[in-house]
Amino acid sequence: MTYVQSSLRSRGLALLVLFFGFVPAGLAQDGAAEDPDQPAILAMLERGPVGLATDFEAWAGNFHPEWSVWFAGRDAAVERDVHMQRVRDYVATGIDVEAFDFDLVRYQRHGATAIVDFNATEYIRQADGTLRTVRFSETAVLVREDGRWLIRSSSLSFPQREEAAQSDGD
Repeated sequence: MTYVQSSLRSRGLALLVLFFGFVPAGLAQDGAAEDPDQPAILAMLERGPVGLATDFEAWAGNFHPEWSVWFAGRDAAVERDVHMQRVRDYVATGIDVEAFDFDLVRYQRHGATAIVDFNATEYIRQADGTLRTVRFSETAVLVREDGRWLIRSSSLSFPQREEAAQSDGD
């Protein structure tokens, strides 16, 4: 890489950080190699809820005790206990998350906090055998406590639902 390319790249990254407050996935805050915790953080998120029906506690253990989730378009966030009970009730209907596609959009790390933006697709086998596909975008905020990364909050939107709602009015 030439000096000019290197200089432009450094300035470009600095502008991204300055104006947008993020670092592109794969780069540490100083432009060096990846964050050493990034693979573990992303591995946790990439698994998604696969295996939820057989080991709910393992999945739920990835979430901070004070975790909450906000769904775009809702007036308020949902507390951890309320959401976890809803998920338990859904699993009790006989569903199984067969697969989870994870597409990283952005990763940033600031000390004991990581922010991960991603798009995902869940493939859920319903009790009647039909396959339900759920696509969403999420911003997950993780915190490191006692040497372990936990999801502290999640914000989700469902782009296809928004597109469908907008097209219904046309």
